[in-house]
Amino acid sequence: MNQSLNSRAGALTLITVTHIAAIWLMMTGLRPDLTPPSPLPAVMVEMLPAERPVNKQVIEPRPQPPKETPQTQPKREPPKPQVKKSAPKTTTSDTALTAPKPEAQPAQQAPVAAPESSSPPVSQTLAPAPAQPAPVTPPRFNAAYLNNPAPVYPAMLRRAGEEGKVVLRVFVTAEGNAGEVQVFRPSSSPLFDEAALAAVRRWRFVPARRGDTAISEWVQVPIDFKLN
Repeated sequence: MNQSLNSRAGALTLITVTHIAAIWLMMTGLRPDLTPPSPLPAVMVEMLPAERPVNKQVIEPRPQPPKETPQTQPKREPPKPQVKKSAPKTTTSDTALTAPKPEAQPAQQAPVAAPESSSPPVSQTLAPAPAQPAPVTPPRFNAAYLNNPAPVYPAMLRRAGEEGKVVLRVFVTAEGNAGEVQVFRPSSSPLFDEAALAAVRRWRFVPARRGDTAISEWVQVPIDFKLN
């Protein structure tokens, strides 16, 4: 019985040793190589400019001239000798021909006009001179006898201490009335303009005259608004 136990123990020991050896061989065979790999050589990349395309000209082959075929030329007969005719000789004079100079003609004298007499003939009569228009005298508005009232000073502008000047354009009729009144140059305030228009429309004028005749005419009337 002890012998069988010893044989079993030996067999187990052998199996154990065999397994350990197999495991050791597997571990040693599968162990990776821990040696570092050799470094790769560095590669330098240099960027070169792109080459421009070159226009290649296609050289066409020159056409070959056609081959000339020899032509048979007819035989020419030798020319007959010609007798040269002697040309007539022209004689040239040693002296050159000159055109005849035109004869100088005497200068023609202009006819002298007879002096006109300053005095008119007896039968000629002088035309009457046109009559000159009579001078025109402009209208007047500042005559003392007209008694034209002064414009009313606007109360608002008087209290404000404001002054102004208006220039009116008046069409004076032949009867001396203000036919039409316009503001020719306004003042600083429309109140002055309205006051001047209201006063001048009632004024009397001395009409314009052409000679002794009364006529209608325009006249400018300045009006000043001043505080005393």
